[in-house]
Amino acid sequence: RVWSYSSSLSLSTRVYGTLFFKKGKIKAIRHVISPRISMSFRPDFTKKKYGYYEEVQINETGETKIYNNYQGFLFGSPSIGSSAAINFSIGNNLELKVVDEKDSISGTKKIKIFDNLTFNSSYNLLADSFKLSPIRFSTRTNFFKNLINLSVGGSIDPYLFVLDSIQENIN
Repeated sequence: RVWSYSSSLSLSTRVYGTLFFKKGKIKAIRHVISPRISMSFRPDFTKKKYGYYEEVQINETGETKIYNNYQGFLFGSPSIGSSAAINFSIGNNLELKVVDEKDSISGTKKIKIFDNLTFNSSYNLLADSFKLSPIRFSTRTNFFKNLINLSVGGSIDPYLFVLDSIQENIN
C-alpha cells in the first residue's frame, strides 16, 4: 500500500474597523481585515525507509534517475521532496454606509467597495533557494446592483532575474 502524511497548524482572526462621519452622504466606512498564518510539514517520501522510490542507473556512464515504484497506479504516489512552510494570507473587505432616502427603516444602505481583496504566499524553510513563493493577489467587486461582477487576480514574483551578460553564437 502507498500512503503519505503531512501536518499543519493554523491561526486566523478578524479585525473590524469603522470610521463614522457626521456630515455628508457617507455615514461610515467599514474595513474588515482577516489575517491568517499557518505552518505545515511534509516529509520527503523518496527516502529509502518508505520504499516508494529507488535510484536506478540509466546508462553505462553511471547516471542515475529516481524511479517511482507506483507510477501509473490509480492513486499515484507520494510527493517528492520535503516541505516545512509558513503560509500567510491577509483578506480585506471594504464597504461604505451611505444615506438612502428609499429606506424608511434605517435610512442607509451598504455599498461594497471590495468584496474580498486577498494577498497570500508561503515561505518554505527547507527549500535550497527561492524560499518565498510568488505573492498572489485577488479581488472581486460588483457594480450596478450586481449587474457587473469584476474579478481581478495576479501574482508578483519576489525574485528578480538579471542577465549579467549576453553571449551570442555567430556561425
